[in-house]
Amino acid sequence: MYIKVDHEGESVSAFQSCILCTSGLDAGTVRVTVKAEVHAAIELEEKIKVRSATLMWGYLNKEMRFSSNTCKSLMESFDIDAAALASHSVYNVNARLVVAEFMD
Repeated sequence: MYIKVDHEGESVSAFQSCILCTSGLDAGTVRVTVKAEVHAAIELEEKIKVRSATLMWGYLNKEMRFSSNTCKSLMESFDIDAAALASHSVYNVNARLVVAEFMD
């Protein structure tokens, strides 16, 4: 995932690394590293921790401009209810923020 954020007037990569855990107790999770001095990346990471399915849907659908079917396919790894309801959420592209989230 190549997401850029603004830092001191520059557009920089939000994440240093995204590592998918495929086995063990953390299987199905992702470890993300960010630079401590890039506050926008830390804010984005905190938003993702709280609303990962809805933020991912908004990013794929609004920013990457993927079709609804492609988004659904890519989100199969999320909880099925969260993924299904994510498509009904309202995503603010400029702030990378879920404005209205539908929960089960």
